[in-house]
Amino acid sequence: MSEYKGIKGFQVQTRTEDPTDGIAGDFYYNSSTGRFRNIVSGGAPIATWASGGDLNQSRAQGGQAGSTLSAGQLSGGNAYSPGISYGNTEQYNGTSWTEVNDINTIRGYGTGGGTQSGAIYVSGTMAPSPGAGGTGRKTNVETWDGSSWTEVADVNTSCSQAGGNGATSSATMKYGGETSGASPTKNNGATELWNGSSWTEVADLNTARTQLAPFGTWTSQMASSGYRGTPAGRTSDSEVWDGTSWTEVAEPNGGTIEGRMGAGVDSTSGVIFGGRAHPTYYALTEIWDGTSWTETADMATARYNGTGMGSTASALAAGGVTSPGATVATTEEFFGADFVIKTVTTS
Repeated sequence: MSEYKGIKGFQVQTRTEDPTDGIAGDFYYNSSTGRFRNIVSGGAPIATWASGGDLNQSRAQGGQAGSTLSAGQLSGGNAYSPGISYGNTEQYNGTSWTEVNDINTIRGYGTGGGTQSGAIYVSGTMAPSPGAGGTGRKTNVETWDGSSWTEVADVNTSCSQAGGNGATSSATMKYGGETSGASPTKNNGATELWNGSSWTEVADLNTARTQLAPFGTWTSQMASSGYRGTPAGRTSDSEVWDGTSWTEVAEPNGGTIEGRMGAGVDSTSGVIFGGRAHPTYYALTEIWDGTSWTETADMATARYNGTGMGSTASALAAGGVTSPGATVATTEEFFGADFVIKTVTTS
């Protein structure tokens, strides 16, 4: 049973330590410090993960769309064992996934952007895996109008496992990824912008890589972590795009990890989660505030190469790989409301 301490006619909850979650406006007494405390909006996020509804089709590395966990979309994807590519598109309403019309060209390892009513799916590869000579890598691009997919102008560079994102289906970007050829030259830094009718090549990433954690828009984008090929291996390099060029910024705390997922509305606010540094799979979650990374609550299930979507306030981690060959359908929901806890002066 909770204990309370009376103060000027009010009943105030007593806690032995500051909470890891809460609601702005909460007022309590910390018995360990002997101080009254108040939770107010703004400040470091107090984040939590919760179980969500499973995908109808287990898969990894599908294309993402949606800026909130109650309006997410996942298209395409691969199963690692056996090697199968999927064209399924599913939409999330905050509780469950519903299948809608498939993409026209079945493939996984693509990237996406936009919303449930207007999305884009870019590049990718068909099974077998991208290591099979590069013949499966695609330049295909398709846009979604809320009910069906339409093939539009191809990207200039065929690739798989690229990064990319955008707020709408007519303003998005694609960068990095794996092309044909031998490692490490097959990992490229090419960046392309989509204006709704054509792709334009712009400044490359500073660090060419694949399996990045992307979030943001075509004028304000974060590209974090990834894989640089052999012998360079994994990287924790992070870069932000300002609409013209890439700039290196602070690296995440979790070390060199590939296959992380990302969610965020621009390059100043986002979250990355999961990943792998073979043979270890991670549930790590880190929040970006525009300057630095802060570790927060881990996911329940360690995984990599899943699909991330949403924002720092509410995001999804859908599908992915939890062990060699094990592709899953599980979804987790991230809640990262901003709070700061302040001491209340009493007399």
